Amino acid sequence: MIDNTLSHQVQSLVERQLCEWPLVRDNYAALERAEVREIWLGESRIILQHNPERIRSTAADVSDEAIQARPCFLCDANQPVEQEAVHWKSDDGSEYKIQVNPYPIFRRHLTISLTEHKPQKCLKRDMMQLAQLLPGYVIMFNGKGCGASAPDHLHFQATMQQELPLCTELEDRADNSGLDTCYGDRNLWIDGDTGRQLIYIRIRLIDSAILYDMSHALNGLMRNALCWFKDDVWHYVFFPRTKGRPQCYGTGEGCFLVSPAAAEYGGVWVLPRKQDFEHLTPELICSFYKELSINSLEMGHIYDAYVRVN
Repeated sequence: MIDNTLSHQVQSLVERQLCEWPLVRDNYAALERAEVREIWLGESRIILQHNPERIRSTAADVSDEAIQARPCFLCDANQPVEQEAVHWKSDDGSEYKIQVNPYPIFRRHLTISLTEHKPQKCLKRDMMQLAQLLPGYVIMFNGKGCGASAPDHLHFQATMQQELPLCTELEDRADNSGLDTCYGDRNLWIDGDTGRQLIYIRIRLIDSAILYDMSHALNGLMRNALCWFKDDVWHYVFFPRTKGRPQCYGTGEGCFLVSPAAAEYGGVWVLPRKQDFEHLTPELICSFYKELSINSLEMGHIYDAYVRVN
């Protein structure tokens, strides 16, 4: 019997692209040879990855003028003929194509884009459906101005949950400090203990009010997000942002070519330049998180707005 589940279709797509598309085969093989090292922010693990192929993303000009001037690489007409897709339709009728990312930062790296050319938007329910239909994966969202290299085309990315250290770290929390129980069996944390400001939500119902009320409280803020499904529970993480790149971004002396997005906030820092890979320290990464994220006072305002909704 043929398994037609979305998960099986995606697995078949990955295997086929690795076998038949030389660019994908070579880049995923190169990723296996990439230099990596670990550093720690307290008890939070950070993986540094030297990946020269990602220079096109990290150094991308994401100004409105540049975006309008270039062809969209997520639209069918501008993609290589070798790039295949699995198509999926969400409950609200939105149509997506799931593709192997040919320039990976993970051993399993998917790009999931709307078939229509519409601006980037965090569609929470679609992310949750995908997380449930693709067990073992974590769905990643990068907002405009904070990691999305195609802010003009709605898309997500995905990798296996074990690839992002933060997923396990949040699941394994030993205590409930900061736990909000006003929604019964649905749990929420506002947490800065991982070296970065984040909002972590665990829910059992896809239409749970807690996620949508928190989104209302975040209205107007730049953000990255992660979503995964495990043991009948959705795990959803928001990273509210104030800016996309640090003041020291660049290629000159004393600069770092870093453009943190959902992957970096999840614990994997992708570094195209060898000198950045060698010189990044826990203190520098903490300073980047602090510069790019909202502060604890602003996080308190978000929580107050969330409480007012309820």
